Amino acid sequence: MPKKVDHARRRLDIARVAEGLVYDKGMDGLTMRDVARGMGCSLSVILHYFESKLDLLVFTHRLVRHRAEAGLVKALEEGQPARACFEHLLPLDEQRWRDWYTWLAFWGMSSQAGEVASEHVAATVESADIFLRIIRHGQARGEIDTAFDAAALAIDMQILCNGLAGLVAQGREAWPAERQLAHFRRHYAALIRR
Repeated sequence: MPKKVDHARRRLDIARVAEGLVYDKGMDGLTMRDVARGMGCSLSVILHYFESKLDLLVFTHRLVRHRAEAGLVKALEEGQPARACFEHLLPLDEQRWRDWYTWLAFWGMSSQAGEVASEHVAATVESADIFLRIIRHGQARGEIDTAFDAAALAIDMQILCNGLAGLVAQGREAWPAERQLAHFRRHYAALIRR
């Protein structure tokens, strides 16, 4: 009897190998053959699950994005303060740094390809929604003044998180967790008290 294969699990496993290779070699250095080698299978197996490198990269980006979004949502559902929810997104540890590395590499891809443009839009819309939920959560808890425009403040928070991560990407050694948190908290406090 042939062995049953969990196809969804296999796609995830392939994407995780691709994620590691993107971290080690960058987007341009990633090849489908490297992914096959990393999986210990043939190239044809990889191509059975992903039509192209672009298809695999979009799926990998989505996987990493959903993992990070899940952390934010979990913090929100646990009732953590708004500031603490946002801090779950910062590249404070190795896993979150790897996530940011993958996102930043993907952001550099041209939106000419329909799949990339669609993923860029989905990422922007879904993260904006989560940021807005966190701001409203903070307002409901009395941490953030309800007079503030929640949608505008959510955009400010995206700019703050993305900007800080961009600085970390330019010189990770100069931005240990303590420094990231100090800068984030100072700017966060200024944003919610203006």
